[in-house]
Amino acid sequence: MNLLFNLLKAKWVFTKPQNKEVLIYDNMSKTGAKFLFNKNDCEILYVRYEQINLNVLFKTIISNGLKNIKDNYKVNYMKSVSPKIVFSTFTYNPAFFRLKNLYPNPTYICLSISSCDERFFGLCENYYKNNSTSKLKSDYLFVVGDYYKEKMSRYIEAKIINIGSIKNNFYILDKKQLAKKSDVVLFISQVYALKEKKISPSYRAKIENEKKILLTLEKYCTQKKLKLKVATRNKQDGINFYKKNFGEGNWTIYPRLDESTSYNLVNESFFIIFTNSFLGLEALSKGKRCVAFPPEEFPIQRFGKTFSDQGPFWSSMFNEEILKNYIEKILSYDEDSWKKIVDQNVGDLIKYNSGNSILKKTLHDLKIKNILN
Repeated sequence: MNLLFNLLKAKWVFTKPQNKEVLIYDNMSKTGAKFLFNKNDCEILYVRYEQINLNVLFKTIISNGLKNIKDNYKVNYMKSVSPKIVFSTFTYNPAFFRLKNLYPNPTYICLSISSCDERFFGLCENYYKNNSTSKLKSDYLFVVGDYYKEKMSRYIEAKIINIGSIKNNFYILDKKQLAKKSDVVLFISQVYALKEKKISPSYRAKIENEKKILLTLEKYCTQKKLKLKVATRNKQDGINFYKKNFGEGNWTIYPRLDESTSYNLVNESFFIIFTNSFLGLEALSKGKRCVAFPPEEFPIQRFGKTFSDQGPFWSSMFNEEILKNYIEKILSYDEDSWKKIVDQNVGDLIKYNSGNSILKKTLHDLKIKNILN
């Protein structure tokens, strides 16, 4: 019944998939693929029923019947495309890591854009309960930090390489930018526009927590004659929601027009405040001076590591005096001391590899044509 429902809601495509060098597994993986491959070299295998290729589906039913139709559809799609590479960005579903056992011909590459949490490892454990002899595999798995390299190696058979965040690496911060003392303080907001008229109590608490931080920051920046900028998760059409709930203070709100918006704001800022944003960790990896005031545990609950309520650049408590003390203390460190503090606390969660040189070399050694070269 579920399969029939998905078939009815999907877009139907009648033409046979084209032969391409790269098959992108899951339309959501286009985000990472655009940094690596030319669009013209890629074909997409849709796995969320946004689109179903009837040519491949009919071939699957005729050749394999209805048993294991999902897996057989994927295999026949891959055979039709005949790619050299099957590429995916990391999702919380281990399905990609089953493909090499089903169709071993291509080189399988998985790229972790950000982080993963214990849910994924739980799904892997459930898989192995029923498949004790069949390993989850990928030829290459690129992760953002050594913590994930170690965790992934317990479940995934692959050459696992720590490259940091490919997007963060792409928006290069040079030493001149790092040394430059700008007058920009950046607040990274995790609030996004809701279409629902009624805001839940938990989300209202999230808004009020950020509002308290922002208003306190506004006072500090006014006293120090600093420019306060706000990086949001909202597109332009969501800014009114932000203004309605936060007011219009002495700050500038920046809609997220594209990925470059947030990274450019990070690169130009001399101090950054966030709650539990991965972008905040990316900024730390670049050597940016940051402090986090998370509503839950630091740096964010999904990382699976245990952190104390307070640390050298985070605190679960917040008020004007705490904010001021953290900023002044963090700014007092020299570059080497600050780098050491960051590395000791979150260096295993994320690294910064300027210009993605590690990834470039790996792809070059594999003789894979990519746009990073």
